[in-house]
Amino acid sequence: KGSDGLAQQGVADINLQVRLAPEELGCVWVQASRASALQGGFDACARRCEQEAVLNITRPRPCPASVCFALCQPSGPLNSLCPERLRGRPTRSKVKPLLAICVFGSRWTDRDLRRQLRNSLKACSSKRLGVAPGRAKWLFVMGALPGPGKELRRRAVREVLQYRDMVATQTVNKSVEAVYAYQEGWRLVEEVYGGAEFLLFLDHRSYVNIPFILHAFLPKLPRTNILQGCLLDESLFGAMCSGKGNTRCDYLWRRRAPLFPHGMGFLMSADVAKFVSDMAARVPLRHADVPADVAFGMWVQPKEDLEYVSVEGQIHELPVNAGILSREGSLDLRQPLSESSAIAWPMNEALWRALFHAPSCTLTSLGEQSHVNLSVLDARPSDKVTSDAGQNESILQDTAKTLSTQSPETSSTQSAESVDCWKGMGGRPEAWYLVCCEVGWSGCWGGDFTEALCCKRSPKCSVPSTLDKQGNLNALQSFLNFDEAELQLFLWALHNVSSASLANLHGGPRFRCLTPSDCAKEAFARFYQASWAAGFAPLRHPWIVERDDYLFGVQVKMRMDNDGWGPKGHEHTFERQQLAHFLRSVTDRVRPIDMPPERRCLEWDSGSYSRHYFREHCDHIDVITYMGDDHATMRETEDKRKRDYFVDIHIADSAIPANSTGMVVCVQIFEHLRNPPVAMQQLFKLLAPGGYLAWSAPLFSEVHGAPQDYWRFTPSGAQMLAEDAGFKVLDLYAPGDLQETAGYLLGLTAPYWKADNMLEDTASTWQ
Repeated sequence: KGSDGLAQQGVADINLQVRLAPEELGCVWVQASRASALQGGFDACARRCEQEAVLNITRPRPCPASVCFALCQPSGPLNSLCPERLRGRPTRSKVKPLLAICVFGSRWTDRDLRRQLRNSLKACSSKRLGVAPGRAKWLFVMGALPGPGKELRRRAVREVLQYRDMVATQTVNKSVEAVYAYQEGWRLVEEVYGGAEFLLFLDHRSYVNIPFILHAFLPKLPRTNILQGCLLDESLFGAMCSGKGNTRCDYLWRRRAPLFPHGMGFLMSADVAKFVSDMAARVPLRHADVPADVAFGMWVQPKEDLEYVSVEGQIHELPVNAGILSREGSLDLRQPLSESSAIAWPMNEALWRALFHAPSCTLTSLGEQSHVNLSVLDARPSDKVTSDAGQNESILQDTAKTLSTQSPETSSTQSAESVDCWKGMGGRPEAWYLVCCEVGWSGCWGGDFTEALCCKRSPKCSVPSTLDKQGNLNALQSFLNFDEAELQLFLWALHNVSSASLANLHGGPRFRCLTPSDCAKEAFARFYQASWAAGFAPLRHPWIVERDDYLFGVQVKMRMDNDGWGPKGHEHTFERQQLAHFLRSVTDRVRPIDMPPERRCLEWDSGSYSRHYFREHCDHIDVITYMGDDHATMRETEDKRKRDYFVDIHIADSAIPANSTGMVVCVQIFEHLRNPPVAMQQLFKLLAPGGYLAWSAPLFSEVHGAPQDYWRFTPSGAQMLAEDAGFKVLDLYAPGDLQETAGYLLGLTAPYWKADNMLEDTASTWQ
């Protein structure tokens, strides 16, 4: 250990020989090469190490990446092999671990799986891999011990005494249940180890690469306000979530916790873990109501300046259940396992035995054998939908042939040709021919007018004789604004629709059309229903862009371009674009000098809109969070600059002082409130005289709970609600018409529309 950080590699370094023998380190790297590589930074150094350093054995081979991570550490207090440098304390003092791992979800009956994980943690935290003793510690967070007199209890007690890495968080006998008490993590780490720099909350079925996290992750991170892992929001959910009531990915929970970590494993700085523990004590949540990972997202949400980082590329969900990170419907990983894989989930005993390489703390890459490996290891392949090519049939019909088969008979009598069956009935002749002759309504006939007389010939319609098949395709191509390749792909999609999917549709109601415009409308109606039957409609959920959606890249770009005008991941939704336009208009209309002396702003959940649009209007931004009916508490920072209200808005006056706020930003909240008039009166009460309320609610929207969804508001209804509470309404903004609304509900989201069509409200005086 010298000025260059980890071992100055070389046979002449006697101190190194004593403190870390070459056979322990396992690798040889020429000192001059290593010194040169260190100057290029950690990543470049690690790459050179894997090319130049070799295992010190008879037949040299490249040094494992895990050891290269150790060799490329810079000098200083972050070096995991130099714990005595941290805060200047000697090594004989009790040093807090750099990384504390809390393992959740393990039941007392999971002894074998726990043994596999424990062995891997020991192998991965060895000095041979550059991990100094005490720098990484772990705890298995368990439920209550099994009941007295049971063999399971005796085995549990024996395991606790043998390994001393297990703690029970419950006193009630619920030993059959897995425990995911994330709120207890910091308290347990503090009690057992005196704290830690970082905490990793890990599922008991997960693999974790400790050397990679210690050597490659942590040195690059700030020491506070960090949350990393697979962070779930609306852009990461797969099709498995849609409409299946999975509470972790339902819009219900995403509204209450816009972002929360996947429980397979997530890393945080100590201050974040402590904040969650404190919040859980202040605002307890029942696991029966809120899943543990979502509860964590709700507790961490009020923390200011928290840096959320999703490191999905180094976290893998093995395709046992084809979940969020593995490819839907296949056994392929989105990214292959490598020596830079930080976490993999879910592991079982067979996977541990087959994939884990203890000397280097890595999982062997699945590579080309992934299908074989996983199927042998009891992985459940996804259901495959097969189709018989012989059953596919084209839904493109020759219109000329159809018309010729439906032409009127030439042998009709003179009397039938001379009688106008539909005169004087009102409406168009085609409408009466449809209902009387095609539908067969008996109410049409009487006197001289009979079905035999009137239905022999349909009302006259002219079909251009010059239309041919190619002309039809050209007209279709022009109508859809397709290029040639797009048209062929579209026709191929229609060609491959199975007849089985359209069987019920073809047996349902259909109406013969007799004029070009009517047939165009009937084509839309039939194409609409056939699109649903074939799975082409809806295009997508109005709020969610799935990973396999062809607009996923567009959504990612829109998200990257989002400078804070709206929630990340919602850029493609109509209402968020319209809401941003509305708030910009409010900013233009209400100047900072127009604010009352109480220059505090109040907003639901995060305060992000206030910080983006009203930072010049507000000296302080307070946050209100719903934590259950009749709940009312308040937390204030020491400098009194920020207040967090955990309150049911119906009883806001029990926690929020009257006349204390200059502006309230209340967007998309009132549809979830059981008593909107009372809630609006509470907002009027807490606003100071001359204060402003920027308020929005949906008129057309899918039913979505947070936790319930009760109301929709028309412009007149919203105005009446505000005026009845005492407000003076400055203006209303209600954008969108039938075209945009219907398209949006079917998945024609923001990228399909011009801003003028999407944002314009001709009734508003602000335009």
